[in-house]
Amino acid sequence: MKRSFPVIVLLLWALSLPAEEPPHLSKKLLGEAKEVCEILVEEVRVRDDSEGRYKMKLVNLRARVLKAARTSAGLKKGDTLYLLYVHTYDKIPGPSPVPVLKEGGRYRAWLNPLKGEAVPEDRLLKDWDGRNGYGPPALGKSFLLID
Repeated sequence: MKRSFPVIVLLLWALSLPAEEPPHLSKKLLGEAKEVCEILVEEVRVRDDSEGRYKMKLVNLRARVLKAARTSAGLKKGDTLYLLYVHTYDKIPGPSPVPVLKEGGRYRAWLNPLKGEAVPEDRLLKDWDGRNGYGPPALGKSFLLID
């Protein structure tokens, strides 16, 4: 019995670690992103939408395009775009969560357009009409801090 105790402890510890999606899946999702650009985050609004043990925040942000590397929507320097996504901060195993980006931060961003308009109850920014919205295609791998 004493010999199996360390194995059980090691197994329980391993099960508590967050699991990442396979790297080839992240690369595929990033490669298929409709928009790849450098952005400057201008405003961030967050609402806690946690339910029980599922800890999550709804995130809205407004960003200015600094440079577009790949675009299907014709994004160009100076354009404003809005992001809508969920940031999870619970201990449930899964892919890396999308971070809550910081105001004033510069990021390389891989984005996909939202399907349809964002519903009014999910729009936390007063100047956003629900159009021109984007989301991260590969969760936590979708943003890379530049500065």
